Amino acid sequence: MPEDTALLAVYVRIDKAFAWTMLGLFLTVTSVLVLGVWPGTNITNDTFGFVVLIVAVLLFGAATTQGVIRLLSRGPVLVVNRTGIVLTSTILGQIVLPWSEIEALRVYRSPVQAIMNIVLFDTRPLLARHTPAQSLLLLIVQSRLRNSGTLIVGDSMLGVPMPRLLQLIQERFAHELKENHIQVISPKR
Repeated sequence: MPEDTALLAVYVRIDKAFAWTMLGLFLTVTSVLVLGVWPGTNITNDTFGFVVLIVAVLLFGAATTQGVIRLLSRGPVLVVNRTGIVLTSTILGQIVLPWSEIEALRVYRSPVQAIMNIVLFDTRPLLARHTPAQSLLLLIVQSRLRNSGTLIVGDSMLGVPMPRLLQLIQERFAHELKENHIQVISPKR
């Protein structure tokens, strides 16, 4: 049976999600133990230490929670189809990006993972599709969206490496990329 080229769905890789979840859990517990209950630590009288503890627990706790949600999720985290790209966020739900709103797709390597930047012409249509609270959260979580109109998608939990994903998008959606004048920048080999 021929492969459906009108749809590209990417799921979480369970082993990667499990590893990131365990790392988040370890860092959360370590933060509490080291900063909160370590012998000789009097966190209640140290404002800076208390703030660091709260921030660490919230940050690592959120990462752990996201990992658990990803492990339990059955749906794809990224879908590419004839109308555009749909990202599924554990916090924001679906983030719909029509091809007409995308200026460029850029993939590069960071020290930890490969990353795809989805550069938008204008962030206002995207933000208008969300509630004010969701829009604010989107701008906080995706900090580069505010300054450069860029959404960042990493492959640390994905079942396909980002360079391969970009290659599949170029192969299956060449017409949409060309029709919408989307610049595609692949990583240097």
